[in-house]
Amino acid sequence: NRELFIDGGLGLADVVFCELPHREELHRRRESDTARTRRRFDLHERLTEPLRAWYSAVDALDPGRVRWSLPPRGELVDLPAPRPNRSSVELFDRLVDELTRM
Repeated sequence: NRELFIDGGLGLADVVFCELPHREELHRRRESDTARTRRRFDLHERLTEPLRAWYSAVDALDPGRVRWSLPPRGELVDLPAPRPNRSSVELFDRLVDELTRM
């Protein structure tokens, strides 16, 4: 992955909207929505905490790039300026360091 950051093949988004409900809320939503089967629910539930750790590390590097809730429908959102170094190896190294501290 580090090589892909060096080559520009991977990078971090300028902004991410990330809503990760707690376990109880996930189960409530699953039970109230009978229109979908949610065959991979267990996998998605197990990924919640690793995703929270990942995006917390991204947010620690550059506060304001991760938005922890979705904007209300139709609301215009003030977005940060494009990230000048979204594929920088230094950014990748800082992210890995941040993750190892969590």
